[in-house]
Amino acid sequence: MFGDAKFKREVLLGLSRALADEDAHLRKYSRLTNIVVFSGAVLIVIAAMLAQNGFSVVWVIAASAAGGILIGLSIFFSSAVRQWPVVRRFIDVKAVQEAAARNEEP
Repeated sequence: MFGDAKFKREVLLGLSRALADEDAHLRKYSRLTNIVVFSGAVLIVIAAMLAQNGFSVVWVIAASAAGGILIGLSIFFSSAVRQWPVVRRFIDVKAVQEAAARNEEP
């Protein structure tokens, strides 16, 4: 589908690293979730402050839209962390590691 060998190699190496140290992988995405949701909340608070202080509607909409997008992104990351134990059961670890070592498709 993608045809890009470099992309496939990066995906395999990333998946291989995630399988090698799952706790670190999950911690990384949990931390990223917290950072992104905090940033989104800050932008929404800034949008509310801008609205109260009479700033242009464009700035209020831009800040609130950016905050909403970040909060949505945090939901994506948190659901990925929660889904990992379910998805992990269906991954052939040995096949992924061998493919990553060969830099080929599984």
